[in-house]
Amino acid sequence: MNEMMKKRYYVIGLVVLLSVGFLVGLHVTGYLFNDQRIIPPISSVEWETIQDESSGANSSSSELPSMENLTETLQEIPGIERIKYKIFVSSESMDQVLAYYTGVLEHEGYAYHEEYSGMKTVGSSEIYYYSFAKGLNGVVVFLSEYGSRTWVCYSTGSVLQYQRIFEYINTHDLLR
Repeated sequence: MNEMMKKRYYVIGLVVLLSVGFLVGLHVTGYLFNDQRIIPPISSVEWETIQDESSGANSSSSELPSMENLTETLQEIPGIERIKYKIFVSSESMDQVLAYYTGVLEHEGYAYHEEYSGMKTVGSSEIYYYSFAKGLNGVVVFLSEYGSRTWVCYSTGSVLQYQRIFEYINTHDLLR
């Protein structure tokens, strides 16, 4: 009986060790917890700089790009505070910015998900969004053109949180 107890402890110890190793491996490779950094486009200017310039010129809020209106609209969604994001402005075209992000994210192991990508209208502007996932981590890149620049909202968070946000947006028809 004593020999049988030793075998059980060895089996339990082995299972615990393998489980911990598996979870650590998932975390280190970026599949478990969101450790994704915010990635700016190649040629970018932070939008706060442009906003400061435009406020000096006494421009009205209707002249601001739809990306700022989008972030104000989305602030009311439950759980949105768990999503990290940053807005950038790029002199490159939307296609060039998308190609850059697709290359970088696919290189890091993210897969593009067409079912959670598309286009929505905010005010009179079209905002395109592209979703990428790696394990439980998600990245959604919002793109819009305003003037001669591409506005980029790069966001990262849990795919489960993104799914809840996506369902909330569609249920409450926040974006048309």
